[in-house]
Amino acid sequence: MFYPYSLYLALTAFGVGIIYKISIWLSRQTGPAAGKFKVSDRIYGVIRGILNAAYDGKILAVFRTFVVDVLFQGSILRQSFSRWLMHICIFWGFMLLLLMHALEPYVSAALFEDYYATVNPYMFLRDLFGAMVIFGLFIAVSRRFIMKIPRLTSNRQDVYAIVILAMIIGSGVLLEGAKIVSHTRYQEMVEDYAGSDDEEELKALEAYWVTYFNVVSPVAKGPFDEETLSRGKESHEMNCMECHSRPVSAFLGYGAAKMITPFATPLDRAGLPTVLWYIHFLACWIGLAYLPFSKMLHIFATPASLMANAIMDRKCSDAENILTRQIMEPDACTHCCVCSTNCSVAVADDVIGNNWILPSEKIAAVKALFSGAALDEQTLERLLQGVYLCTNCRRCTVVCPSGINLQDLWFTVREELLSRGYPERLVLSPFSFYRGLMKPEIQKSAYSRPIE
Repeated sequence: MFYPYSLYLALTAFGVGIIYKISIWLSRQTGPAAGKFKVSDRIYGVIRGILNAAYDGKILAVFRTFVVDVLFQGSILRQSFSRWLMHICIFWGFMLLLLMHALEPYVSAALFEDYYATVNPYMFLRDLFGAMVIFGLFIAVSRRFIMKIPRLTSNRQDVYAIVILAMIIGSGVLLEGAKIVSHTRYQEMVEDYAGSDDEEELKALEAYWVTYFNVVSPVAKGPFDEETLSRGKESHEMNCMECHSRPVSAFLGYGAAKMITPFATPLDRAGLPTVLWYIHFLACWIGLAYLPFSKMLHIFATPASLMANAIMDRKCSDAENILTRQIMEPDACTHCCVCSTNCSVAVADDVIGNNWILPSEKIAAVKALFSGAALDEQTLERLLQGVYLCTNCRRCTVVCPSGINLQDLWFTVREELLSRGYPERLVLSPFSFYRGLMKPEIQKSAYSRPIE
């Protein structure tokens, strides 16, 4: 009975966080368009943009982007095979685990009439999907902390994402292994499903499960004679075979069970399976509740960014939709640092020592800026230097696998800083290249200095 309530609790925490983030995307103000549009204008703008895309035939471009760049991560594959393999393994492994395992009563059991989590192919597939996530995490850790990819830096958000995923998968594997060797779980199964009260038959069944299903019994110790095992097999085929395959198919859990076996009896008496279940649930709950406020939000924001930028253009898109897209885009950043490795002025970081010159490192400060936070003097100085050294070469925008229009984002950040009274005098000059680019969109009354 606790499972559905725990699932509802986790999904509720996740849903509240997602609604909060969407409300931010539709309400925050920044740049030249700040204050021009109400929240209702922004919502109507999104709806109007979707309907116009469908009417103009652009929906095909959105669908293509969803299939190629979201489902199959094509934008990442064009940049790096190792990063693509990492994302594919983590994305598909975790999504398939979510659908088949976490949402088991509503997906797997509903789709497959003969579904049992403890039979094949479901038992094998669950471990296969878990292995995919583990392999993806191994590549992620190797890239960030071992291979030392140039300009690929790691911040707390990157570490938190890896740790939470590792806790979820690791606790799940250990839980599966603890269940395999648990004599307590075996006895519960016998009480619920065995159709016999014959003591000899039950002893034979236990002998069979100790031999072939790796249960560690404090009473039944092998090896057992062939007659006992034969009788246990008959009992198994009558009572258990329909809903239990041999655990060797669950190769991750089986490996964990083998490691636990020497200590299985005291750990089982201490309630290890129950403890691990709570750890696994807590890790999943924390992951879901934290997701909308973490780097992992890019699971949703990146597809939205990719599909929006597939059909949006500054010249023909509604200004309110451009504003909404730009507020959303920092959440779509995966901190992959591809933009930084292609940045025209990235070498300045080596000389000046300000990593906010790098496009990917500015995103955290941009999020704070868009949230309306007051920036301290040091943060402001670093951010100003980072955005004003930008040469508007557009290289970061072209290579961004998340589809973020970074050049437009830097324009908006500059305007936001100017509107807050943090001007660099040079950019207020009518001879400024940046001011010339932005002239059509800048209100003459916005600043004390002229723009023409």
